[in-house]
Amino acid sequence: MILDGLKRWIVNTLRVGAIGLLAISIAGSAAANGLKSNSGSGGDLKGIKEEQAGNQVALQIGPEPLKTMKVLSFKVNLSGYDEPPKILIDLSMPGMFMGINRFYLKRKAPGLYQGQRIIPTCPTGKTQWLAKVIIDHSIAKEVLFHVQN
Repeated sequence: MILDGLKRWIVNTLRVGAIGLLAISIAGSAAANGLKSNSGSGGDLKGIKEEQAGNQVALQIGPEPLKTMKVLSFKVNLSGYDEPPKILIDLSMPGMFMGINRFYLKRKAPGLYQGQRIIPTCPTGKTQWLAKVIIDHSIAKEVLFHVQN
């Protein structure tokens, strides 16, 4: 019985790992095939958008300059998607665990989602963060950004 549970855990772990590798492979091949990634400015927001197969995800973070321990606004604009039920932002710091920092965005208008979050100051002085836009349990966009302490 314990052995059967261990077998299921190993199979599920390998399956999740394979899915992660597939996602990385697809993202890498998409970038290699020239899918657009543009950055622009939306007022005082840092704007980043990406286009894939007719679907577009634009993430804006502001106001600039982006600072720790201040309320930051996160806006996601979608086009080409059916209206997803939930959009989650997952914030993390590459190479440093800064706690779990996830939050759902609220739908403000068709294709427009917004939320706010305070980014903590890293005790080591690191300033680079990773924002993942998760739509329907899949990563739709990943963006590296810097904050000022």
